[in-house]
Amino acid sequence: MRKMIVCSFTALMLLALTAHSPAQAQNPGGDALQKTAAGLRDALLNGTPDELFNKLAPWMRGRVELFDERLPEQLREYKEKMPEKMREEYEKELQKALVEDMADRDPEGKLGVKVYDDVIKLSAAQMYSLEIGQLVLQANADLKDRRAAKWHEVERAIYQAQEELEWDEGETVLRTYGKVGYVNRFMDSLVVTCVADGETWQVVQFKAVIGDWDAVMDDNELMANPLNELEAVAAAEAKRSEAEQLMGSARNQCRVHYSKTAIEPKLLSDTLNGVTLEDAFGGVYFSLRDKVYKKPDMSRGAIVAEPNEDDSLGWGVLYFNYSNGDSDIEWYASEDELERALKDFETAR
Repeated sequence: MRKMIVCSFTALMLLALTAHSPAQAQNPGGDALQKTAAGLRDALLNGTPDELFNKLAPWMRGRVELFDERLPEQLREYKEKMPEKMREEYEKELQKALVEDMADRDPEGKLGVKVYDDVIKLSAAQMYSLEIGQLVLQANADLKDRRAAKWHEVERAIYQAQEELEWDEGETVLRTYGKVGYVNRFMDSLVVTCVADGETWQVVQFKAVIGDWDAVMDDNELMANPLNELEAVAAAEAKRSEAEQLMGSARNQCRVHYSKTAIEPKLLSDTLNGVTLEDAFGGVYFSLRDKVYKKPDMSRGAIVAEPNEDDSLGWGVLYFNYSNGDSDIEWYASEDELERALKDFETAR
């Protein structure tokens, strides 16, 4: 009887301890991890932008949505960095660069981006698909067999990691991660990383290499701002437009001089009636050379725009006919390249 009482007391104590101890959180298992990773894989290879986007963790989607919402505002901010006299041209060039970039990322034109307003109307899912290159991957006929091949699971791991919260500096958390790796017979690879969220897995990262196509979605930098890479291009184009305007005006001056004298001017300053070259053709970013180059076998000239400070803008040359004003503009990355082109122009027959 005493033994039974002792056993019963022990059982009651264990029951009491269990009732008052916090329950251990149960992370989702490996099979659930594989299912989540496979869903991302299939959406990337063959799904729509919405299907791919919906496979991402909710907070990852929120970051893309925030980026998508702020895009027009960012465009305005970038425009305001430019000198006031260049803003309108800069905005136009930046919008053009954005449209061209989106067209490159959508080879089959599925999203119908033709003008800047179409870019602004893109959904967060569509913007993300363009950013990650999903439509380029699916449009590439050379990659069709690779996408359709059987993807074998070759790695699976569940682990914990201590990390600092990105949006709360100094706060660290312990998270449970799951990683699944896939390879096909072409030795293409896809690795999907998930984080445990209650009883589910959420996709926070993937890396894919399929033929000559590759993509990375990182949980710390989900969307690479397209304006970051396009800003420099658009800014250079806007600044170059100043040079093109200056060269166009100089061409007109040369043609007026030629119409009055029947002689091609050797110097721009010869056409200015006492106005200095700097006052007539000195810009914020470019200035024109005084010399007017001439092709020996025909009435054809060339005017050069040189960068005032930033050599990365390049050197511009406007080639033109004195008779009808037909012109074309070429840009050269270095002064050496420019001089070779001018030498060819002056000696060609």
